[in-house]
Amino acid sequence: MRIVIAGAPGSGKTTLAKRLAESLGIPHIEADQIFWKPGRFDEELKAKLSQSSAWIFEGHLLKAAPLVFPHTDVLLLIEGQEFESLLAALKRDFRERKFRKFFFYLIHHQKIAARRSRLLQSYRGKLIRLSRGVSLPEVLVHL
Repeated sequence: MRIVIAGAPGSGKTTLAKRLAESLGIPHIEADQIFWKPGRFDEELKAKLSQSSAWIFEGHLLKAAPLVFPHTDVLLLIEGQEFESLLAALKRDFRERKFRKFFFYLIHHQKIAARRSRLLQSYRGKLIRLSRGVSLPEVLVHL
């Protein structure tokens, strides 16, 4: 199964992806680990996607959707208050002492939200809407 987890920064995508990947025994591809380092994002992502027939991808959909969506079996969309997610992202970045992601999102928030909305509307596969903080058993029931 190939799963994409989408949502605003700080919505809990990475936490859910790690737990789900461990539960299902499949690889977790974290876009932030690829996107924020120098080099070609698309080439490294294509390589990671082709390494396994099952995976969980989460993170920066704006650049990754054209590469990931054609291979996706199910899209998990974490929904919630943008303000709560923004605060969670700030706390995470403060804890990790990595503020560029937070400031990038803060500066480009409206543009990112509009593009994310258009991308999600273009997805034609199975879409499961989840609330922020959803438990792993609740997610597994939907899969």
